[in-house]
Order: sequence, then structure tokens, then C-alpha cells
Amino acid sequence: MKNTIIILSILLNACLIDSIESQWIQDNVIPQSRYVNTLTVMGNNLLAGTGTWARSGKVYLSSDNGNTWNPISFSQIFYSLDISGNYIFAGVNHYYGLYYTTDIGSTWTQAIPLNMMSQHAKSVLANGSNVYVGGEGPGHFAVSTNYGTNWVITSLNKNIASILSNGSYLYAGTSGEGVFVSTNNGSNWVQSSLNDKKVSSMFVKDNKIFAGTIGNGIFTSTNNGLSWSQNSLNYQSVRDFAQSGIFLFAGTEKDGIYVTTNDGINWSQRNEGIPLTDSILSLCVFNNYIFAGSSDGVWRRPLSEFTGIKNISVQIPNDYYLDQNYPNPFNPVTKIKFDIPSSVETSRWDVLITIHDVLGKEIAILVNQQLQPGTYEADWDASAYPSGVYYYKLESGGFSETKKMVLIK
Repeated sequence: MKNTIIILSILLNACLIDSIESQWIQDNVIPQSRYVNTLTVMGNNLLAGTGTWARSGKVYLSSDNGNTWNPISFSQIFYSLDISGNYIFAGVNHYYGLYYTTDIGSTWTQAIPLNMMSQHAKSVLANGSNVYVGGEGPGHFAVSTNYGTNWVITSLNKNIASILSNGSYLYAGTSGEGVFVSTNNGSNWVQSSLNDKKVSSMFVKDNKIFAGTIGNGIFTSTNNGLSWSQNSLNYQSVRDFAQSGIFLFAGTEKDGIYVTTNDGINWSQRNEGIPLTDSILSLCVFNNYIFAGSSDGVWRRPLSEFTGIKNISVQIPNDYYLDQNYPNPFNPVTKIKFDIPSSVETSRWDVLITIHDVLGKEIAILVNQQLQPGTYEADWDASAYPSGVYYYKLESGGFSETKKMVLIK
């Protein structure tokens, strides 16, 4: 009887530990202002822009996955951040517009003169030497082709809440007039059929455009913004998106974080650990974590809790390696282990693992994301597939290897 009680106690504690670990964890609280309006990545660093009308914030930098944060800017309300090379562009509050730094915050330079843009720089996008900034009150859309040295104020005199580029297409999400589209770098604009919503965020995944709105959920377009259809999150206020492989995350006001694996047809709410009193203002994927900037600081969670990919060793491999799946034969779940090597060229590798049938047709994507060097394990659930021979293929950094596995039901 005593042994039974001990065993039950151990099992209960294990379940509690697993429950605690499988949730969002709040990072070390950013001082001064807990409103994290924007998150972005620069090399091995995570940047957070903070501040509200009630209390100014700063740009903070973390080089240890959010365990510690250091300020690298002056005090202001930082609405938006983006990176191009060694440039950090920061959109700030009224009368100040846009600033940039090329020395990780040691010095900051105002990029737009006061007489050109006396407004809130709510959105900034950097793409090579091209920099785009959109503002509210009064609204303008400005374009620079030389890292912010010279600017042109375009004809789009609207309150701009979000900006997106995809190939030759440039998109501007407005506060109440939907999405405008330009195909000549902002010289001319056309209002899309999504023309009466406040579009607070935009994202592109596999040439599918996602537009997050305030109070009307998500709209999507598969023809460069010519036509739009409303997604399943019909009544949410969607503030940001982030992607890791087939996983697309959406952050909302007062309703937490949603994730989809089928391009928005179905969404699952994944708020474990985050109180619904927090508004999710920004999202970012970095170092095998998903980070969420909120009205109460930064939250993080391992991507493995969504993707099923786990880093299972502290040792760093010297070469690529694809292990034989285990068990094999299997029914219906098997584990696939693989090594991603260290390199002086990059700190993260693009990794793709695909599943193929006996004819060589790709039937599933198991892994499609950037991974740091390490040894990983991914589960493939073949519940939806018939018995037979299958192949799994690892591709990364010019390396490619395929192995066979057998499903027996």
C-alpha cells in the first residue's frame, strides 16, 4: 500500500511538472514600461520596443532569450522596429517620427525632419536600402531608397497602421480604410476591395497575404490583394503574426494567441499561462522560441511544444546526420532524430524534413524552420496514412539524405 502511494505521488508530481512546463513563461519583466509594442531580431539579439501614453518606454535588447534586458535607447514611445544590415529603425511618438542607429543604440539619428512628418510613426519596414514608414495624425506614407538619408512623402495621405512588402507589391494597412496596394514602390496607390477596416497587422506566407484587423478578425488574399476573404477569427482584434514552418501564430487583444497549420482554415487558442487580461501586441520567432510582447511584458514558449521538435542533447555535432527512425516498423507514431552541425557561417540553418510515399510523392512536411546547431528529434504521426513503405528526407545547407521506414497497422 505504501509503495502504491509513493508511485501515485511520483506520477502526480510528474504530471504537474509537465503541466507547468507546457505553457507560456513570462520573461524577466522589462523595466520602465511593460507595454511591448514591437519585437524583432538582429543577429543573435532580440529587440523590444516599449511605451504607452501613460509612461514612456525604451528599446531593450536581450542576448539570452529574454532572461535579461538592457536599454539601448532614449526614452520615448516606441511603436515599431525593423532591421536592415546594421541599421535599427525605430518608429516613435508624435513630433519625433523615425530614428535609426548603426551602433546598436550608442547613438541615434532622427531620420525624418520635423517639417516632413510630425506624427506617430506607427509602422516601419526596412528592405535592403529601402525604408518605408507610415504614420497617424496626420497620416502619411514616406519612402527612402538610401537607408533614411533622403525621403519622399507619397500621395497616400492616410493614417497608416501596418506595412508589408511581397516582391514588387507594397501594401499599406490603414486605420479604417482597409488596404492600399502599390506596384511601383509607393509612387502610386490603389485601394483594394478590403476598404473599410482598420488593418493593424499584415503578413505573407507562401504568397498568401494575411490582414489582421481591429474587431473583424483576419482577411486573406491569394491574388496580391485584388480580392479578400474573411478568415475564421471573425471578431478578434489581431495585432501581429509570426511564422515557424507550417505554423502561423496570431496575437490578439484580450483573447491571447492562436495558431494554425493549414493557412488559417482552422485556428487553435494556445494561451496556457497567459492571463486573458493581457493584450498580445507583438510576436516574434527567435532561437527555437516563440516570443509574445504584451501589455504586461514579454512571454516566451519553446516552439517544440507546438511543432513536436525537441533538442535532445547539449553537445553540438560536427556534421549533418539523419538517424534511422525508431521504432521501425511503427504504428502509428515514429521518432526521427537528426543532427545540425556548428558553422562559422551562420548561427541557424534552414532545415526541411519531408515525408514521401513509395512513389516519391511528398505527402507531409515534418520540419520547415530555422534551427540552431544541435541534435533534434521529431515525431511523425501516420494515423491518417495506410500501411506501407514511406521515405523521410532531410535537406539543409546543401546536405540531403533520405531513409526508408515501414508503417504496419
